[in-house]
Amino acid sequence: MDINLVTKEVAKSIVDYTRTIEYSHSVLSSRSEKWLMRAKEQAQSGDLKKAKKSLERAVEIDPSNPIAWAELSEIKKKLGEDK
Repeated sequence: MDINLVTKEVAKSIVDYTRTIEYSHSVLSSRSEKWLMRAKEQAQSGDLKKAKKSLERAVEIDPSNPIAWAELSEIKKKLGEDK
C-alpha cells in the first residue's frame, strides 16, 4: 500500500468535507436571512405574533445569527414576553 496515495486521498476527502460544510452553512444562513426579512416586514405591518414565529424559525435554522436573536428579543419585549 502506497502511503503517499493514501495521504492524498485522505487530504482530498477532508477538502471535500470542508467544502460541503461551508456550502451547507451558506445555504442555511441564506434561509435564515429570508425568515429574518419576512419577520421585519411582519413587524412593520404590526403583526408581531407572526414576526415572532418567523424569527424563531430564523434562529432555529441558524442559531449563530445574532441579528435574528436580537430582533426576537425586541419582539418578545413588545409582546410582553421578555420575562
